[in-house]
Amino acid sequence: MNGILQYLQETLRRHECLLSEEHIQIVICYYILAFPIAFNCLRTYKLSLQHKCSTCNIFLKQLIEDNLRTKDSTN
Repeated sequence: MNGILQYLQETLRRHECLLSEEHIQIVICYYILAFPIAFNCLRTYKLSLQHKCSTCNIFLKQLIEDNLRTKDSTN
């Protein structure tokens, strides 16, 4: 599990270097990293919550409120 998280975090870091801060690929990386299964196993709930909040904020800026991803992220 630790190797997967390192890979995902490296992917996010590279996307952040190449793309704008609110690019949809970065949002997807935040979303994947935020899954409680991944971070709760490592006892880093605060980081998981931070990624979820980042995802929600960007979805609210870029997508309409009625969008399924926006609703899911907000919930």
